[in-house]
Order: sequence, then structure tokens, then C-alpha cells
Amino acid sequence: SAGYGGRLIGAMVSTVVSNYIGIDPDTKSHAGNTKIIDEYAPGDFRATLINQPAEEVDMSPYFETVDFALTRRNQ
Repeated sequence: SAGYGGRLIGAMVSTVVSNYIGIDPDTKSHAGNTKIIDEYAPGDFRATLINQPAEEVDMSPYFETVDFALTRRNQ
């Protein structure tokens, strides 16, 4: 999941990330991450937020565009 925005903020302040894709089924987290982007994202930063469980998302449009992926495993 995209979580509470830590990875999003890290991507926004990075000098190498220009496009962020975040997937999260939780509507509150999705709304919070949208607000972070709206209020703090630099002008050249692109973000796609998907409000669905990752298992249900068709990732094929992103196969050739993603260089790096971060994920978290629940324990």
C-alpha cells in the first residue's frame, strides 16, 4: 500500500524521482496522499494514485515505465 505518505514525500524531495505511482485500498490514506500532492508537490512532479487493492490493479501499463518499486510486507 502507499501508506501514510512517507514514501510519497521521499519521492517528492528526491532529485531522481519524477513520477510516483502509489496504490492503496484505504480511502482515508488515498485522500491524505492526494492532499500531500496537492499542497506540497513540486511543479514538475507527476503522481498517479490508485485507490484499489494492489492485487486488483492492472499493472501492465506501467511495465516499461517503472525503474524501481518499494513495497512493504505485513508481518
